[in-house]
Amino acid sequence: MGYEPQIVDGILTVPEYPGEWYQFFVMDGLSTVPGRTYKVTAKVKGSKAGSMNVQLGNWGATLEKQMEFSDDWAECSVTIDGVTTESSFVIFQPGTYDGKLEIEWVKLSHHESPAVEVESEVTFKTYTDGPFPFFAMGCEPPVINGCIHFVPTGDWSQFFILPGGENPLTEGDYVLYLDITASKNAEGVELTMQNGWGDDAQNLSVPVPISAGDNVVRLKFSGVTGGNYDVILKPQTTDATLDVRSVKVCKVEKLNKIPVTPEEKAEILTAEMERWIKGMMEATAGQVKAWDVVNEAISGGPWGQRYDLQHAATGSGDQSNKFYWQDYLGDNFVRIPVKFARKYFAENGGNPEELKLFINDYNLESDWDDNQKLKSLIQWIEQWESDGETKIDGIGSQMHIKCYMNPETQASNEQHVVKMFELMAATGKLVRITELDMGLCDENGNTVKTEDVTFEQHQAMARFYKFVIDKYFEIVPLSQQYGICQWAQTDSPEGSGWRPGEPIGLWDLNYSRKPAYGGFADGLAGKSQD
Repeated sequence: MGYEPQIVDGILTVPEYPGEWYQFFVMDGLSTVPGRTYKVTAKVKGSKAGSMNVQLGNWGATLEKQMEFSDDWAECSVTIDGVTTESSFVIFQPGTYDGKLEIEWVKLSHHESPAVEVESEVTFKTYTDGPFPFFAMGCEPPVINGCIHFVPTGDWSQFFILPGGENPLTEGDYVLYLDITASKNAEGVELTMQNGWGDDAQNLSVPVPISAGDNVVRLKFSGVTGGNYDVILKPQTTDATLDVRSVKVCKVEKLNKIPVTPEEKAEILTAEMERWIKGMMEATAGQVKAWDVVNEAISGGPWGQRYDLQHAATGSGDQSNKFYWQDYLGDNFVRIPVKFARKYFAENGGNPEELKLFINDYNLESDWDDNQKLKSLIQWIEQWESDGETKIDGIGSQMHIKCYMNPETQASNEQHVVKMFELMAATGKLVRITELDMGLCDENGNTVKTEDVTFEQHQAMARFYKFVIDKYFEIVPLSQQYGICQWAQTDSPEGSGWRPGEPIGLWDLNYSRKPAYGGFADGLAGKSQD
């Protein structure tokens, strides 16, 4: 390239400035991946501090960065983004640097983000009371209260907890969760996964740490080759009584090993949503019968038509740490959690007729858009239910409202609370106030803090609480009334993350009842306005 540095004792050396602008190759014939970020690192020393241009790429498609160096040996690096070539070289361009330059070595590397591990359930096994349900290997503990009940005899023991026919695994890494209770600390217990009994079978054994009481033990199995894997618990000679409640096997995937397509993202997220909902329904065992199945799905526009769902691409503010299911599962995503909720509620002891699923959102009473957000939500529910399978039982309105001391503003406020209840009642669905609280604005629309509230303003807030509750009972048919939840017991303290310093409670911060308490209670009691 017009200049050839010397190699002195294994060091690439420019003994002195050649008198004109110069450059030279330091690496060639490199395999690179288009779009990837690379780092060029060199151990460099100059006779004085300076810099040189570093080029990476190929003819007509090079990228470059400036590398700084000093008069001491040091590892110097530049990061170059967005390489476009599959075969590349590295060129150093000291240019007009007029000192001695020594380079001991040069390295090209790339950095990948740490893999995110996601566990996908493959097998989940529970037990039904009765005799030992699997092939006996000299030990046949019965199933009592849904657990394989092992009582030590002093002999060496082992028994199946999951047969291979129910546990087909493909090649990869797995974790196993063992839900087990022990009468005392259990020493020497092992667990084995094996895909056969011959010499060529894979046999993976790990110790099982078990403490007295309830345990959910996570066990890792790397390098599974695939097949039907028996799972065998080996108490061996432990003297602890063991109750095995369930075993769950999950495959571990590292999501950055290949690009994930939109279809794969949808599949992964659907599986995770199912896992979560299934776990919640298992934990609550049919006892919790009403759920907000989807919360705050509706956006605030476009103005004058049905509002869109919330999306990261159209959301306001910093969206970098926000996640919207609909961005990955589509606008009809609501059908998915509804389906899973009904399925696993029924499978875990719930009466399907008793399960009530709500869509919950805020600003449904808003006057500035004439209740357009609520109207949009109702239209979305009609769309979600148009498949003939999805059923939304009710609508939840958060009602984080304000009492206005400006009479005209307050009248509009109240008018649209009435409209909200009328629209919700007309759907025939259950109606629930889910997060009721109330702030206060003065005649000019300014927020009033707790310390500045007058007795007259306290009374106005009490009247508005009573108005809301009166209208709920008046407009919503009894068969559709599903309750009122007050969001805040007390006023919000300064420094709170929610309406700081505002008089939102029915009690003050010393737990003394406020006039708002009386208005709320009178509304519930159906008393006439004094």
